[in-house]
Amino acid sequence: MITLSLDGNQLSSLTLPAGLTNLSVLFLRFNQLTNLTLPPDLFHLTSLDVLGNPLDTTLALHNLIFSGTLARFPDLKLMAVHGGGYLPGYSGRIDHAWGARQDSHGELPLPPTTYLRQVYLDTVVFTYHQLAYMIDVFGPDRIVMGTDYPFDMAEYNPIGHIAGVHGMDDATIAQIAGGNAARVLGLDV
Repeated sequence: MITLSLDGNQLSSLTLPAGLTNLSVLFLRFNQLTNLTLPPDLFHLTSLDVLGNPLDTTLALHNLIFSGTLARFPDLKLMAVHGGGYLPGYSGRIDHAWGARQDSHGELPLPPTTYLRQVYLDTVVFTYHQLAYMIDVFGPDRIVMGTDYPFDMAEYNPIGHIAGVHGMDDATIAQIAGGNAARVLGLDV
């Protein structure tokens, strides 16, 4: 297991063993925001959990894309919790910035959303319309069931949450509820 800080420069110097082409990484909790000193009136009692956890995921993915790490490792597969944070909802903005601003273009040869094809998003978004949006934009093959268990923010009925999306069929439910994770992890189930 490799443990890296996502707020440092370790990712830009990450090297994988020769011949390693199929690596999956699961993001759990980043807790980058707990290192910040914020005015108490800005973050209320639950804001670090409600806003902070998805923001941590957003920052981690953003850093992996714009540091060039995902471009350098095209076979790297990431599973991002909290539905990928806020990145799925503003993915068009990062492509626009890449085309409009040199500081956002950097050394990336392709638009940033190209690298989101390496990311699998979990279903822990709590609304049918947001899950439907993720499935529509990223494809059902890039969505994996999440629960957030054993935390108090857990999805209490994760399969019901998937099945509740309008127009969901049995094959797609099976794909998201376990088939995609088994495929990514190389499990024969």
